[in-house]
Amino acid sequence: MSAEDESLDEAPAAATNVTEWLEGAPLSRRHHLFFGLGLPSILAIIHMWQVRAHTVDDAFISYRYAENFAKGLGLVYNAGERIEGYTNFLWTVLLGVAIKLGLDPVGAAKILGALCALGTLALAYRLGEDLRPYGRMPCVSTWLLASSIVFLGYAVFGLETGLFTLLVTGGAYLFLREERSPAPPSAPWSRRLPWSGLVFAAAGLTRPEAPMYLGLLMLFMGGPVLIPLLHKPDEDIDDPDARRVATLFFALLFATSTFGIRVFAVGTPVQVPWALAVLGGLLGLLAVLSLPRGLFSPRNLVRGALFVVPVGAHLLWRHQYYGRWLPRTLTAKTGDLAQQLAGGGDYAKHFVEHEGPLPYLLLFAMGAALAWRHREMLALAAIAVTGAAYVILVGGDWMVLFRFFVPLVPFFYILLDVVLRAAVDEGRRALHYGLALLALFVVTQRGRQIRDDSGLALNKEKVFWDGAAGGVARWFRDQEAARGHEAVAGTLALGDIGQVGYETGYPILDLLGLVDPVISDLPGGYTRKVGPGFRDRFFDVGPRYVIIISSDGDCRHPSVLGSRVLYQDARFRKSYVESGRVAIPPDGRFNWCIYERRELANPGAAPEG
Repeated sequence: MSAEDESLDEAPAAATNVTEWLEGAPLSRRHHLFFGLGLPSILAIIHMWQVRAHTVDDAFISYRYAENFAKGLGLVYNAGERIEGYTNFLWTVLLGVAIKLGLDPVGAAKILGALCALGTLALAYRLGEDLRPYGRMPCVSTWLLASSIVFLGYAVFGLETGLFTLLVTGGAYLFLREERSPAPPSAPWSRRLPWSGLVFAAAGLTRPEAPMYLGLLMLFMGGPVLIPLLHKPDEDIDDPDARRVATLFFALLFATSTFGIRVFAVGTPVQVPWALAVLGGLLGLLAVLSLPRGLFSPRNLVRGALFVVPVGAHLLWRHQYYGRWLPRTLTAKTGDLAQQLAGGGDYAKHFVEHEGPLPYLLLFAMGAALAWRHREMLALAAIAVTGAAYVILVGGDWMVLFRFFVPLVPFFYILLDVVLRAAVDEGRRALHYGLALLALFVVTQRGRQIRDDSGLALNKEKVFWDGAAGGVARWFRDQEAARGHEAVAGTLALGDIGQVGYETGYPILDLLGLVDPVISDLPGGYTRKVGPGFRDRFFDVGPRYVIIISSDGDCRHPSVLGSRVLYQDARFRKSYVESGRVAIPPDGRFNWCIYERRELANPGAAPEG
């Protein structure tokens, strides 16, 4: 069902008043822009302004890389150490340019992220219109995005999420347009060039999962199969068989997942049973035999080249500069497949619960895409399903409000938008009443969710991190003010390296391994690489300071695994003494305790409590 199939030979006259609209007349284009894009954009700006004060701790890691880049030290975290502890190359470079221009990276990141969110709203509006022309009902996806603190919060929390979401949504929009209405051979090269390849390349330089989005679009929009096995010779290629496309998609997903077991089980190799490996290979072969013919079209080959050349150049630069093909964050955050799947499953479950009825309506939208054999909607549905599987496989994320789902949210909502508008345009009065009641429920639920999510970001997360990481950074500033920078500065070991590392500027030993070449490669999952190699690395470096997180209102009851492992080592108590502590709000029951090497500690340091 293409947009052309849905349009009438003569479009009905647009409504000039509310009565005509209630009687079935469509809204005018001006009204669609106002109600479907203008008002949601204003609402989005209001919500982003409300939560702008919070910055997630990991954002400061990119700020430090960007600051060193702007200073001419290179893309490094610690001066002189070429370790890639980030996965957002383009975002970090953009912030480095902003710093070079005299801008504050914290503010620049929030402004750029907010602009990206507004751009994504505009793209969602245009994508929805391309999939189904607007009729009686204004765009729904933009309202859902404008009422999502998950989407809007991560536009202004300082990370690259907003930019990546804009790029993959924009790439999908351009891709579908290029396939739907290709420029004629006589058109200028600028019109014939598949710009979506470059947009996806920019996405690939921003986040490593970008190839998934482009690959799925190429797979689903490629037309008839390359080798038409088990297909009737008279198959109508203009009416694609949704079952064949779905079979191909799940075959590829299964085959690649068996390989993914080996990729993500770094440090704890998993022996894949031969039967599973053979089955995965056979399904992979089936997928190859069912590859769409258009996958190798001249336009797709050019599109692929436009993607591969920049991303490949960055890959070669990475290997030359850092000495590795993959960033340290990959090995630091993986290593225990069971832990990843369990954590990722819980992460996805909580996201579904958070979104209320919308995930269940999304299943209805995917069913409609299959029933309509709508190849473009199926492509977006494949992105939604595969993206969710990727989030589960990598174990989700520690940050609140489901950051890893944010790039998928526009695709979720666009699918819902098309199906809900179709129901309004084509449904009977009884269905309209049912949808009105559903809308009332969703609006009420979204209102509560906005309140709860904003409170979580500002009243809990911001308060915690301002007190913990911000408090530690203030402690060091106070020490420098009293004793001088040279007397205080030294290597600092901790797990949450973001704000503390950025504001102190001290050399950092990352106890989670994101910017450490040894801990990142140790066996165990993320935050659990705490075996003998972990302790040996710590004492080999011998940092001047270490942050021990403790409960019970003192510094003698470490509550975090890494803190417990270090504190319980006899070498630690022999070498380190408590120099200060920062009580964590709201109740002060937890402390971030600052331990210092005995021989360097200030004689007036706080005694161990």
